[in-house]
Amino acid sequence: MNDLQKGFKGSVWVYIAQFVQIITSFLLSIILVRGLSQADYGAYSLIGSILVVATYFSLFGIEQIILRYVPEFIAQKRLKSINKLLKFGIAVRLFFLLLFVILTNIFKEEFFAILNLPEILAVWYGIICLILIVSGLRPVLGTALLSAYLRQHIDSLNLTCYNLLKLILFFVVLKLGYGLPGVILSYLLAELLSFSHYFLVALKEVIYNRKTAFFAGPKFEYRRVFRFGLFSALSTSTAVFREIATDNLVIAHYLGAKAVAVYAVGAFMVIFASRLSPPAILRGVLNPLLIKQYTEKKDIESLKFSFEFLTKLSIFYILPAFCGLVLLSREIVVNLYNIEYLESLPVLYILAGFFIFGSLSYPFGPLINTLEKTELSFVAGLFAIYNLVMDIILVKYLGIIGAAIATGSTFLLSYLFYWAAFRWYVKLKLHFPFAALIKTMANLIPMALFVILARPLIQNIISLILVVISGAAIYIFMSYKNKIFSERERDLINRAIGRRLWVF
Repeated sequence: MNDLQKGFKGSVWVYIAQFVQIITSFLLSIILVRGLSQADYGAYSLIGSILVVATYFSLFGIEQIILRYVPEFIAQKRLKSINKLLKFGIAVRLFFLLLFVILTNIFKEEFFAILNLPEILAVWYGIICLILIVSGLRPVLGTALLSAYLRQHIDSLNLTCYNLLKLILFFVVLKLGYGLPGVILSYLLAELLSFSHYFLVALKEVIYNRKTAFFAGPKFEYRRVFRFGLFSALSTSTAVFREIATDNLVIAHYLGAKAVAVYAVGAFMVIFASRLSPPAILRGVLNPLLIKQYTEKKDIESLKFSFEFLTKLSIFYILPAFCGLVLLSREIVVNLYNIEYLESLPVLYILAGFFIFGSLSYPFGPLINTLEKTELSFVAGLFAIYNLVMDIILVKYLGIIGAAIATGSTFLLSYLFYWAAFRWYVKLKLHFPFAALIKTMANLIPMALFVILARPLIQNIISLILVVISGAAIYIFMSYKNKIFSERERDLINRAIGRRLWVF
């Protein structure tokens, strides 16, 4: 099996895991919205925000380092370097996680007062700290390492079981009336079981590398790895202010937990759709493939082709996904959530418009990692400070709509920066596929007209699902008739699949 087929196999497993996550994420959000009060659902959303902030505090570029250098070390048979890199990554991540836990416990009263966090989170903060430590270590031993080895099927299996277990546990504890405390304990159990599996798999690789590494190989380039990791760390640490988690914390400070709940529902639906963008899902598959290919051939043209191809994939998915989401947003909230969350729709509309640019930014990622231009990610991450400042200003006067404007405009600015940086700093002339964009918009028109006409017929979940499936079928048919991908791009996908199935 060649690297292309391995990459496709990995992408299939990633999509399977993402499909399960789609179902479980939606079901979880529905179960939680219906099973918890608005204040408790807001508190649950704030737990996620705390975990995100803690994770960013401890990132230090570890995942990016593993994804960038493990494939290279595998190609050069430097197995001892892989072990050294992995041990370093675990030690650094654990140190910063523990530092966050210690500091927030020492200054617990001030921490909770500044963020206006609910009292129930203070009572259960010890368990929340355990969750953040385990969830912070999981990606290093799991997704990053397994993606670097092109073993996404193992990672996907773990994530699938993890999401299904959370769904079952949350449903049971809420059905039994244990409320938010039961949800928090269930969360910890799911994290521990998932981490245990990743730990055993990683330990097996470490032992194998130790036994089969007969020579030390070239000297470990600490300076090179440190530079890459430093800029990755700087970019990811500032990016926390671009996350919805930051919006939630600012909203909690000014407006309280109930406003967080309303904002979280609108933001969740947009994030949910954007994370299904093919380049977003396939980053772990694409990075090792591009790095290996570029290391062997130093082919700049292949990078340009990859960028245009990934941009087309983004356009092909994200425009119909967001168009359908906006057109059916009211029906989704009424039939899946609760009518009291209809006030989240303005948030959804604003974020959906801006998140298109966030999705179109994903194709820059593999190029940045391959060319080791992580300083670009760092500079783009500085726009997150703009997001934080605008959050503080706009939430105070415009409420949750202000948070949506602040976060959305940050994605637009980051996207414009990447284009400018690649043209004048990297000096790599990339091409945006305008023809594909125009064709996709034309393919969308019949789908949009159908959805608009069918909306009055949606009375329950079944009719909602039927309209979504029918709209998707119309778009797929139009994309088959009016193709946006070139023959070379279709051939690339079909060679990876092993059959001529991609006809768009």
